[in-house]
Amino acid sequence: MRLMSQLTSRMGACQLDATAGNPLFVAYAFRSPQGRQQAVVIINKDAEKQLEVTIQVGSAGRVSIERLIAPRLDDEQETTLGGVATGGDGAWKPEVVEHARIANGMAQVSIPAGSAALLRWD
Repeated sequence: MRLMSQLTSRMGACQLDATAGNPLFVAYAFRSPQGRQQAVVIINKDAEKQLEVTIQVGSAGRVSIERLIAPRLDDEQETTLGGVATGGDGAWKPEVVEHARIANGMAQVSIPAGSAALLRWD
């Protein structure tokens, strides 16, 4: 929840067309007030199946991925974002950042079962 609060305070929420047809898939999109930086939080609540997600990113040259990982779906103690635990105030500095494959303005991302990812691009 802190992640969502931080994104909402720095970036305005924008409409996201999520057409996965899967009730265990949740996605939220954000855009900075100037419209330069965009972010999407993708949550895969399915404990067994990986999601393959494609997101339109326009002319973005790079899309960073910070993964939210925990040993169990309901674990609140051993959760990491970008390879590190968040601080008590919700602050974090990622140590592990991946980059999405981009082709024709579309980013392709795999979201493992029972995990989430924060995607950002300019």
